[in-house]
Amino acid sequence: MFTVESRDIEIERCPTAHFHFIGVSFWWKCPVFPISLLGATPAFKPPPSSSAAPSSGGPIESTFNAIRGVINEDVVKLTQGIYQFDLSGENKGLWFLDLKSGAGSAGQGQSPVKADVVMAMDSGDFSKMFAGKLKPTMAFMSGKLKIKGDMTLALKLEKLMGRMSKAKL
Repeated sequence: MFTVESRDIEIERCPTAHFHFIGVSFWWKCPVFPISLLGATPAFKPPPSSSAAPSSGGPIESTFNAIRGVINEDVVKLTQGIYQFDLSGENKGLWFLDLKSGAGSAGQGQSPVKADVVMAMDSGDFSKMFAGKLKPTMAFMSGKLKIKGDMTLALKLEKLMGRMSKAKL
């Protein structure tokens, strides 16, 4: 037995069909084409908003500003590592911390050179960890922090986090 239901959804005129075949049910949706390709203009235009471009503020940016304030040539000499942070959640994104060259640097995006350590975690947990409210070891043991790369360098970062909590993020 094969039955088909069909309905039109007003998302740029894209039909959706429901198929049922021998007890298995699934939905199929056609590819979405912007109606502007067909020469039409949408009746509803959303108001322009400042959220179109990601804001430079936020808790992660604040954390990295504080990190920039405590890194220096001495920290770089003691650490000698490049860290990549792959953050998920509300403030997701890629960030890097270079504690291998010069006086160190930190910023948003992919690290300019290959990272020695890649840390993946929720952005909220990242902020808590650098503020001293979440211990890195506990975050790792509970699965909130995933680490790829040099574990010795990952442990060295904990010392920087101690400085960060004294800076009171």
